[in-house]
Amino acid sequence: MDQAGARLRAELLILPRTNSTHLTSGVFDMARFPEAEARLLNVKVCMKCNARNAVRATRCRKCGSDELRPKSKERKA
Repeated sequence: MDQAGARLRAELLILPRTNSTHLTSGVFDMARFPEAEARLLNVKVCMKCNARNAVRATRCRKCGSDELRPKSKERKA
C-alpha cells in the first residue's frame, strides 16, 4: 500500500496543471462564451475607489466621483 501511495503521489506531480484563466492574444479568455465576456469586460472602473460601474455610467455608484475609465481588456506588459 505504501508503494502504491508513493506512485500515485509521483503521478500527481507529473501531470500538467491547467488554469482556467488564460490569456489568448492579449485579451482575457476567462469566459468561454461571448455573453459572459461582455458581462465581465464591458464595465467602467472608478479611479478613486476601484468600483465596477455600468458602461453608460457618468458617476461612480459608490463614491460619486466623475473619474471613470473603461476596464482594460488587454494584458499589461
